[in-house]
Amino acid sequence: MKSPVRPAISWMDGAGDILNYEKSIPEMFVTNIFNFATEGKRFRYGSINAPVTLWGPWYADIPHEEGDFTKVQKSVASITRKEVILDLFRYFTLFSTDKHNRKIKVVCRYQQYEGANLIVNRVKAGYPKKGLIWHFQGSGKSLLMVFAAQKLRMMKELNAPTVLIVNDRIDLAGQIFGTFSMADVPNLVPADTNAELIRLLKADTRKVIITKIFEFAQIEDAINYRDNIIVMVDEAHRTQEGDLGARMRMALPNAFFFGLTGTPINKLDKNTFATFGAKEDRTGYMSRYSFADSVSDRATLPLHFEPVPVKLHVDQDAIDDAFRRIADEAGLTHEERSKVAQRVRMAAIMKDPERIKAVCEHIAEHFMQKVNPNGFKAQVVCYDRECCVLYKKELDRLLGEATSTIVMDTNNDKADEYKVWRRSREEEAKVLDDFRDPNNPLQIVIVTSKLLTGFDAPILQAMYLDKPMKDHTLLQAICRTNRIYGQDKTYGLIVDYVGIFDDVAKALNFDSDAVEKIITNIEAVKAKVPEMVEACIHFFPGVDRTRDDWEGLVAAQG
Repeated sequence: MKSPVRPAISWMDGAGDILNYEKSIPEMFVTNIFNFATEGKRFRYGSINAPVTLWGPWYADIPHEEGDFTKVQKSVASITRKEVILDLFRYFTLFSTDKHNRKIKVVCRYQQYEGANLIVNRVKAGYPKKGLIWHFQGSGKSLLMVFAAQKLRMMKELNAPTVLIVNDRIDLAGQIFGTFSMADVPNLVPADTNAELIRLLKADTRKVIITKIFEFAQIEDAINYRDNIIVMVDEAHRTQEGDLGARMRMALPNAFFFGLTGTPINKLDKNTFATFGAKEDRTGYMSRYSFADSVSDRATLPLHFEPVPVKLHVDQDAIDDAFRRIADEAGLTHEERSKVAQRVRMAAIMKDPERIKAVCEHIAEHFMQKVNPNGFKAQVVCYDRECCVLYKKELDRLLGEATSTIVMDTNNDKADEYKVWRRSREEEAKVLDDFRDPNNPLQIVIVTSKLLTGFDAPILQAMYLDKPMKDHTLLQAICRTNRIYGQDKTYGLIVDYVGIFDDVAKALNFDSDAVEKIITNIEAVKAKVPEMVEACIHFFPGVDRTRDDWEGLVAAQG
């Protein structure tokens, strides 16, 4: 605890002291569960060797408020309850492995503690048998599932339950399995095929099973009637509302079903509330951790978008003209025109050589001036696979071949057009590790659909977006840039070449109005700087700001 009366002192000084103690007397921390620090205004806690940027607040069961001593007292009193400390020790601490094969102690954040315990308590009570959790992208939803699974499996009164983790994408399933396996979660098994999933369920397997929703496609009848099967569905949206979701519920008629999502429900997706939301949850969510919460807690960073010169935006009139010209030349019928209209119109403008040249020149200049000097990296999102190759060729000319690479799905490539970019899973993992390495010359990954979900690279700050997207797909994509990375990364940046964010409400068409505040025009942020500077100057009345000598500094400190 640090002095509450010295403005220059904060909880970070206390955290720094603890980090020094860990180095000088490590044996003192062998039995340590967590560390905390405060200066009487803010409270933060973290695990052994956790950098200060990863320490977080504690608000479990108390209002999300801070700023004075009474609020700090509430946080301290809450986290130091005997039952909470034992809960953290038994179920909410794990030893993960980082990319350098070092063991890292991980202690849950308060929203993970709350969310996981809500799931556990609902299972223990036996009712309601479902619930929806919305925790914003990047705030640790995967680890929430690890903690929940860990506690469910270890509770004797639940009689060795089966925990089933379900995804709707291959890359997400791989990412979740990696998170669980790196945390050394025992009795973990993947079900990568329909046959394997059916075999595990028929055998009444009491383990943590990770699978994809598509593996339920061939199921025609109930497989396991046990009522201590707990299903956690990641990114619980439309794949859950149709035939696949129905088959999953048919296969496990007495199971618990919990939906977890990093994006709110959009206006076309309200059935998700009916699928996972319990009527006991008045808002539709059993747990909600919003964008504002995650930024305030510094679990994630704010997002800004930067408009580009209008001449680089997609011109809809030009697209229509180009399409008419191509359609006329090809002699397409009216029916054929309608069928291919949207794709051909967009492709005509997106693959125009002059536009690609202009966009890539803007990307290269922007990256070298505003991103690379700060030690960050970038992602370029292109319209399709052909565009990825065209952009790569142009960026090689501008930045050099080693600066960028393409990561794409090369399936269904019968003509072998993209075989040079075909990689095994291990080869792709090596490329992504190179990208995460600040000392590796690989600075930019060029993608079209891969790495827009489930990809975690904190060093990624800028996304150069040149592909039309909206709603869940757009929100999941732009949140690749919102991960914490040291003290210098203060926001994620989206450079918008399509004009998607000309109307944020239209681009992010969700139920929650708060979603429109998720991304801010960086020009609007810059416009506030003079006002903020003026507010700062008011703290120095009568000080001659033209002086840059010692006396001027003393006067300012007075």
